[in-house]
Amino acid sequence: MPSALFYPLTPAISYVQERLKPLQSVIADRSYLFSGTLGAYGIAEWYGHSFRTDREKDVLARLVDNPFAAQTVAIFDAWQIRLDSPLMDQLAIKFLLIDKNSLVERAATLALQESSPLPAPPLTGNSWRQHVFFGSEMEVYSFGFKFMTYGAKHAPADLRLTLYNEAGEQYSFAPEVAGKYIRDNAWVFFEFPVRVKLGKGDHVLELTTIKPAGKKQLSAWATTGLETTGNYLEVNGKRSEVSLLMRMGVFEKATMNVSDIKWKMIDVEKNIMILENRDVTNSAYFIRNLADPKEQPDFKGIEVSQPEAGLIEIDSAVAEAGWIVLPMRRHAGWKAEKNGQRFPYDSYLEILPAIPVKGAGRVTFRYQPDSFLWGMALSAVGVLIFAICSLLCLRNRRQTSH
Repeated sequence: MPSALFYPLTPAISYVQERLKPLQSVIADRSYLFSGTLGAYGIAEWYGHSFRTDREKDVLARLVDNPFAAQTVAIFDAWQIRLDSPLMDQLAIKFLLIDKNSLVERAATLALQESSPLPAPPLTGNSWRQHVFFGSEMEVYSFGFKFMTYGAKHAPADLRLTLYNEAGEQYSFAPEVAGKYIRDNAWVFFEFPVRVKLGKGDHVLELTTIKPAGKKQLSAWATTGLETTGNYLEVNGKRSEVSLLMRMGVFEKATMNVSDIKWKMIDVEKNIMILENRDVTNSAYFIRNLADPKEQPDFKGIEVSQPEAGLIEIDSAVAEAGWIVLPMRRHAGWKAEKNGQRFPYDSYLEILPAIPVKGAGRVTFRYQPDSFLWGMALSAVGVLIFAICSLLCLRNRRQTSH
């Protein structure tokens, strides 16, 4: 089955593929599900699915706020990307592929009540209808509650959230959360499958248990003193004196500041916007001081080619002494050579190979791990032993025949 069925080309991906130089990379937001998806197209991503050193995680967390959803996976929205970070140039991030909506809005979590928590009446054995009053229209994608399992490992039942609008009409969807994901004193969010516009007025959130197991208790944290807000919890059809602590996922105006000087907007696709980094004009760059993490990279006078995966050739016309930095992960298997002679190199930001240079010339960076040399040596020994054994066998046959 052709790979194009699984990885179809889109205008944005084609645009980036055609213009990306060796060692340049991209950042893609959750429009592509999770980071690393573009790797299937041969597009390098610093946040691609992989194991990372603690230092790499530290650096990458300074370029994107809270990017890692798991040990090897990064998932984030465009507004979490720090467009003004010097790491954009130091890591040679040439393109960003982001959701167009992120330029005009962002997802945020709004706390509706947070003060003076106390337990609400138990949900098990009772019915809950939380009333929420909005003074203006809001676009919502989730509601969250802080549950209490009374020391149990998880909730004794799955939960369902049913939403009613200001006219009392029930929405067709009702998100559910499995009991095993509901922990004591932890926030749990019910995610809507679509954006929901909630108009001005009273809305109802109905929480119900699904197949409760045994007599274990389940409740949530609540608060008092909200009589004038229109927010209250209805228990078994009667208004109580408390309102559940709630957090709401909403869409609001974006704070993403796209500079017309540094970033060029490229619109080639319906839902994806490409931001091109004008400052990253090449792959490798020159710096004078390894100890200065804020020195502006100089991309002029350096040409990089990668004729094969394990070979990088760098031609530098820079006359002064300093370091050529390659925006790639440093690995001991890569060896630096000049005029056929190997020489040691340093690191920049503790993760990028930095090759010392004194004037113009060509440097070769070759992937040749020590394990490869050992393998070659063992193979040579094996061939030699085989040849010796073959000669001995041949001699013995000749002696036997005579």
